Amino acid sequence: MLGRLQRLEILEVQNCDSVEEIFELEALSSKKTHAIAAAQLRTLQIHYLPKLKHVWNVDSQVILSYQNLHSISVQYCVSLKSLFPASVARGLVQLEEHTIHYCCMMKEITAKDDTVEVKAVLRMAMVLKTLDVQCCNELDILASQVLSHGESRHEIPTGQPLFLMVGLLNIMKLSIEEIDNLRKIWYDQLYLDSFSKLEQVYVYGCNNLLNVFPSNMLGRLQRLGILEVENYDSVEEIFELEALGSKKTHAIAAAKLRTLQIVI
Repeated sequence: MLGRLQRLEILEVQNCDSVEEIFELEALSSKKTHAIAAAQLRTLQIHYLPKLKHVWNVDSQVILSYQNLHSISVQYCVSLKSLFPASVARGLVQLEEHTIHYCCMMKEITAKDDTVEVKAVLRMAMVLKTLDVQCCNELDILASQVLSHGESRHEIPTGQPLFLMVGLLNIMKLSIEEIDNLRKIWYDQLYLDSFSKLEQVYVYGCNNLLNVFPSNMLGRLQRLGILEVENYDSVEEIFELEALGSKKTHAIAAAKLRTLQIVI
């Protein structure tokens, strides 16, 4: 069937208790996978598939290009451990909306692979505009293999996932909900201009998170219009201003924050 899907733009799979994979690509030759690369798939929704193990079951050496995939939503897929194989992640050049809810076994969005190019993973992250993650306590980071190429994992304190350490240059809306092992949202060293387009941030029920915006984030919030922080016990501060000098705090004062809602 896979060679017949050249015009497929929207795929929704829901409430199928026995489905273990969506695209069976493992047995395909390079010629057939080349044909699949022309697929017009724009929207992919996968909800309530309790036995799903793979969205794409594909050999890591095969390169697939879903160039038009714009939006993906994965919810209540409790057996899924990773979403994108490296061979698919390389070709996601237009993925703007990403939702992951209640995937309690998911450890990584992009599967670790020694063959994956660092630039390819970063390119996928750079086009993302909306990221919504809820109740995924095992989730580590968007591109953990990027870190392994440039830094030692041993330098990272345990219990502090490096969630969102990659260069999200175009992210506009970020929602994080009920990730109990999350103590730190932002990586200490951020790429230039990453997160500078953020307009909406929602953080709900992350019970071990100490602060929302550390000092290294504050100069990047000039477009932030909505901030909602609710229902977590460990928060000590929302904006960490203590380490900033007067020039930086003056820049922060120009932020376009219109709505601030804090419910503890």
